[in-house]
Amino acid sequence: MQWGAAGVPNTEVSTDLTDARPTVGRTISRTYTTAGTYTIRHAVKDNDPSPYVYSGNMQVTVPSTYSVSGKVTRLDGTTPVSGASMRLKKGSGVIKITTTNASGDYTFTNVVPDNYTVQAIKSGLTFAVEPPAVVINSNITGVNLSSTR
Repeated sequence: MQWGAAGVPNTEVSTDLTDARPTVGRTISRTYTTAGTYTIRHAVKDNDPSPYVYSGNMQVTVPSTYSVSGKVTRLDGTTPVSGASMRLKKGSGVIKITTTNASGDYTFTNVVPDNYTVQAIKSGLTFAVEPPAVVINSNITGVNLSSTR
């Protein structure tokens, strides 16, 4: 079996399927690390000299990713809150979790374009609800939160 972008093979896997059934759930994968739209198809070949039989073309889109970052402070707006659990949420679901550093800074990386909210949690502190962070086509900075007590 050959697998590749636009029908150009870059992965090849061989297996003997003569009399036995193939392994169920066998997975062949390719990871694309650059954003873009790729056309892929796969080919299967019987014993030589049989020709390859190709699948139809499929479009796969790898979205660009961005970062969302900010600072968490106490009510005074300057004292950093370290060790706060930061949650990037889409609706009620948590997409990513990180923790603030000693300076109160946090960053979520590899964020695909969408609408998100950022939530801070730290025992003994309450934080105001922030407006959504909308990630469209650039990094989002300055999603800052301050404790309300």
